[in-house]
Amino acid sequence: MRVLMFLIGTLALAAVSAAADAPAREYAKVTFTDPVWIGGTVLMGEYIIEHDTDRMARGRPCTHIYAARDRRTPVVTFHCKHLRRPTSGQASVTLRRNYNVVGHAYLLTEFQFAGDGDAHGVPGIRGVPPVR
Repeated sequence: MRVLMFLIGTLALAAVSAAADAPAREYAKVTFTDPVWIGGTVLMGEYIIEHDTDRMARGRPCTHIYAARDRRTPVVTFHCKHLRRPTSGQASVTLRRNYNVVGHAYLLTEFQFAGDGDAHGVPGIRGVPPVR
């Protein structure tokens, strides 16, 4: 089930254009108004999702999620799984209800940046290794 964040929060995108010698990074600012699980971490509030293809090429976790108020240390990092999706004019995240938790909680399954033909799957959700 694809859910645009305005249903449970807000999503804004800021893409950074990459020069030939700079890493290609994309960013999305997201507000989770309900608890969202990513691996063993529960997020609620404002966060920045960053995807870095340079880190990915070096075999390092390509996705870092930071608290919006403190971008020094990521709260979650993982190797995403690229998933072909139709190019979207709007950034989105896909959430699935987490029935293992009492109350309203969701699992982040993937995210996609505006203009991108790939979504980024979250480990442990689509058959890739668990979040570290």
